[in-house]
Parts: sequence; C-alpha cells; structure tokens
Amino acid sequence: TIRHWIAEGMDIITGVPYVFQLLLRGWNLSHEPRGRYFAGGEPLRTSLSVSWRDKTGVPLRQEYGLSEGGIVSFGVGNSPSDSIGTPISDVFISIEHTNELIVYRQHAPAHYYFGENPSTFGACGQVWTGDLGYYKDGYYYLTGRSKSVIIVAGMKVTPLEIESAICLYEGIEEAAVMSMPDNVTGERPVAVVSGIRASAVYDLKLFLMSQLETYKIPKTIITLPSLPRTLSGKVDRQAIK
Repeated sequence: TIRHWIAEGMDIITGVPYVFQLLLRGWNLSHEPRGRYFAGGEPLRTSLSVSWRDKTGVPLRQEYGLSEGGIVSFGVGNSPSDSIGTPISDVFISIEHTNELIVYRQHAPAHYYFGENPSTFGACGQVWTGDLGYYKDGYYYLTGRSKSVIIVAGMKVTPLEIESAICLYEGIEEAAVMSMPDNVTGERPVAVVSGIRASAVYDLKLFLMSQLETYKIPKTIITLPSLPRTLSGKVDRQAIK
C-alpha cells in the first residue's frame, strides 16, 4: 500500500523506521519518488537514512510525537537526519536539567483516562515526555528514554548510544540494547543484533572498543535472524527480554 502511495506521489508519508527498511529491500520504482518521508515511533538510524537517500534520491527525516499530545516536531529543511527537527507551530520544547524533554502546547491533556500519573501533566499545558535529549544548532535530538537508562557501577548509559555504535558495524541490520542485573556493577548492557552470524560477535566487540568506553560495551551479544516486533512495527523489547 505504501509503495502505491509513493508511486502516486503522496505529499507526506510516515511510518516506523522498519517500514522504510522493508521498502528499500523491494524498491522497484522506475522514477524518483515525490513527497516528504518521515520516520517516527523509534529513533531513525543514520545508516537507514543514508541508504534511503542513496536508493531514492530524497531524504528520510524524523518526526516526533506523543500519545499524550500528538505531533510535536518534524525534521525539515537542512535538519540532520538524526535530529527530530523543530517544533510545529504553537508547540514549545523545554529541556530540564535532567535532560528530559518537556512539551508545552495549548489544550494539552490534563490526565489519563485510565489510571493516574500526576507527574506526566502540568497545570500550564506541559507534558513530561520521559524522553531524554538535547538542543544543538537550532535542532532537537533524542538520546533515549529515562526509564531505559542503564546504571553501570554508578555511571549512566543510554541504550541508544550503544545501539548507534553497534549499527556502524558492517552487516548489522538492527540492534536492541537493554539492562540486565549484574552482581558486580548492579546493571550491565546486553545487546541483541540481527544481520551477522554468532561467529562475528568477537570482532563486533573489538570494533566497539574503538567506539565506546569500556563500561558501555555489552559483555553479552546475542544474534537473531530478525528482531521480534509489535503490531505497529516497533522492536518488541519485552519479547526480547
């Protein structure tokens, strides 16, 4: 269906990154696609955005939104592919000292319909997103979820940083990093990857030594033919655990 929309010249097409990964595998359009393409729901890997531009001739950028408040920002113009761009009209993003993104907008939700979580919503239209990030040169970037931060011997590690480093290794299609208990350090990162054989794990660890501090390198790396997914196409981290 999405391939048909591309052929028909839809103005804007969005999807989780996995959708665009699948499109590249079977790309057979005879003409350059029109419109604008945005990946959301999960961070967009630089390798995928580069492959998309090389194959299609058009950029693939990110959009950022919340179930608790709708679309927040789009990557437009010259925004880097790894940024979530700039907020849409009448939306403002603030970054707390904890690096958590707070979204301000008119008519923001005041509470959840089911259950209560008073720390999510504020009285002045703010929504605490739980997403970590930073602002640089006019654009916003995500670095992970506050709940997914791994504390290794007192030092904070974000899975996204490790996943991005792993995906630089030749052949890696996807990576998911999560925390597991450790008797010595309290927690440790564990990685599950697709695209390489188990015999290549040792070389992958050697490669990561040039990309990451030692305490960030997963001691355990598991290879799978593909990563399990939710119905929406996101990586199913609970299934991986």
